[in-house]
Amino acid sequence: MTFRFRYYRDENDHDPFSGKDKKNWYSATSDKMTREEFLAQLRQIIGTMEAATGNECDEILMVNGDYKRFYDEFSKKPWAHMKLAH
Repeated sequence: MTFRFRYYRDENDHDPFSGKDKKNWYSATSDKMTREEFLAQLRQIIGTMEAATGNECDEILMVNGDYKRFYDEFSKKPWAHMKLAH
């Protein structure tokens, strides 16, 4: 499981391409839980964070390495800022 949080350093600058934000990536694995148990615990942690901050998180799961499906879901999110690079 890999997930990322974005922290804006300047409350007035929410430009995702300015380079002024801080992005932290986290990864976790477990051989003691099933995928469903792992997701349930992660959702509980995220729920606690949402309650504490008043913000909502969103979830996109990649299924069996299906990048196209992931990209299709990701690109539909209103918060997904994408930029083509040459």
